[in-house]
Amino acid sequence: MEHEIAGLQTSADASDIKLSLMEQYLNLFCLYKEYDVMRQNISESERRLQDIIRMKEEGLITNNDVLRSELQLSNDRISLKQTQNSIILASQRLDILLGLDEQMLVIPDTSALQPALLAETYETCLMKAYDADPSVRLAKQRVALAENEVKIARSDYFPTISLYAGNTLARPISRTMADMFSNSWSIGLSISYPISSLYRNRTNVARQKQNVSLMVNAADQTLQQLRMEVKDAWLRHEESLEQVKTLELSVLQAKENYRIMQNRYYEQLSILTDLLDANNVMLEAELQLTQARTRVIYNYYRLQKACGRL
Repeated sequence: MEHEIAGLQTSADASDIKLSLMEQYLNLFCLYKEYDVMRQNISESERRLQDIIRMKEEGLITNNDVLRSELQLSNDRISLKQTQNSIILASQRLDILLGLDEQMLVIPDTSALQPALLAETYETCLMKAYDADPSVRLAKQRVALAENEVKIARSDYFPTISLYAGNTLARPISRTMADMFSNSWSIGLSISYPISSLYRNRTNVARQKQNVSLMVNAADQTLQQLRMEVKDAWLRHEESLEQVKTLELSVLQAKENYRIMQNRYYEQLSILTDLLDANNVMLEAELQLTQARTRVIYNYYRLQKACGRL
């Protein structure tokens, strides 16, 4: 039983490590996506700055718009550098977890991470979790081990029965010089019963029974925790899928809003602040979409871990 418990504990630890690796990998994946979005945004900001400089040379706008555009571009470049440093740190953490060279930069395969869709109901996931989750199986095995300890403690109430047999070949004591030997056999059964165990062992049995109650209570708490984990992962997965749909629409709307504000600015119908605000809204929507797509995958694997399939 202890060997099986050790195996189940190893399985639970392996699932935790796999989920931790997946979390680090998805974090790195998200940072690379953010890096690409920021680079595109900086490219758009540089192109916009050239147009603003041209409009300033034509006397259509003041130098204030040029300065604000340059300031916005500088902030974007700082954010890009911060994201680049975050990529290096996230890659180092992943290298350490995998036992690789810490200086090696990990580049995730972005094409391999597709949003995982869940076709199972919450009840189906919960039933699978009850059957396969290592923590639940571990708790049940610990209850069985505690019950076995009660049986071992009660065994002290039983008498000890011993069966023995022996053979003795010896020369008997004799007054003559004759070469005489005595060969004797013995066999017997002994029964011993310690009377003191009737009152001394009572405390040990009671302690083992109390341990069974504690293990049963721990198993019930494990089931409760599992139900909460499965419910949380299932709802978060559904929630992230809805967020992706909403944010995909938000990105389209933000891009259209930026296009309108850009045209209005170039036609001198709006100020630069409105254009920069529209650009920031578009950038924020694209970053939120990247994070939401990553959460879909992470919550899917959280649910797989809770169901004992990771």
